[in-house]
Amino acid sequence: MSEISKFCKGSFDYDRYNPERGNDIEIKTRILDLYNEKYESIQELAQAMQIPANEIYLVCQDKRNINENFIAGALRAFPEYHISDLF
Repeated sequence: MSEISKFCKGSFDYDRYNPERGNDIEIKTRILDLYNEKYESIQELAQAMQIPANEIYLVCQDKRNINENFIAGALRAFPEYHISDLF
């Protein structure tokens, strides 16, 4: 797998939660900046987040949107950080 950007971005499907809005909002995450402090690999991070490692790669390559499972997983993997520090 090629080098992944340290600052990942994705979009969050806001329509799913507010159909009147009509637009996605962009969410950026810093988990790849932070994961080296605590985890040895993306696979270990994925285990802590309780999501497939491929989902992390796809989000960071902007091929998959950040969803509620990704956000909840990031909070599980980095409980010492506030959500605003991660996204």
